[in-house]
Amino acid sequence: MEEKKVPANVMFRAAATNGGIIGVVSILFIVITYLTGDIYSGKSWLNWVSLAASVGLLVYFGLKYRQTACEGYISYGDSFLFMWITYIFAGLVSLAFMVVLQTVIEPEFMDKALEAQRQIMIEKGMSDSQVDAVLQAGAKFRTPLMIFVFGLVGNALIGLVISLITAIFVHKKRPVFEQ
Repeated sequence: MEEKKVPANVMFRAAATNGGIIGVVSILFIVITYLTGDIYSGKSWLNWVSLAASVGLLVYFGLKYRQTACEGYISYGDSFLFMWITYIFAGLVSLAFMVVLQTVIEPEFMDKALEAQRQIMIEKGMSDSQVDAVLQAGAKFRTPLMIFVFGLVGNALIGLVISLITAIFVHKKRPVFEQ
């Protein structure tokens, strides 16, 4: 008997819903790092906790999708695709919030982040002219649109790797005699 395929719209809807949930959880971590001031330097143990929570939720939703939509069985490829799309949706939600944070909630966000980066580079021994050159070179990439675009590409690449790995744990072949 042929392997039963889940309709694309069912998979897409589940991925969007679950990605939205993961995105909201990511926003909670963003808010916490914002309130603690760690968001400007990008150095926070909360970033690792947020990533672990996202991966954990991704696996949970992958297993849930396998049970509810796939009758308990899912191929590695379908598992990977579902989790990658879910991760991309999560990234869209959290990136949209970051753009709102940087443009509406705190328009001085980028100035504070640049100052934090300046301090980090000076602590690493870079001269003022070197720091200025590095910051000047990246100036055109600090617009909200560019941050969103590069964030989305980066998120898709990270999600690709994470989904390739986590799909190993979520996929489950249908036994030959049950087909």
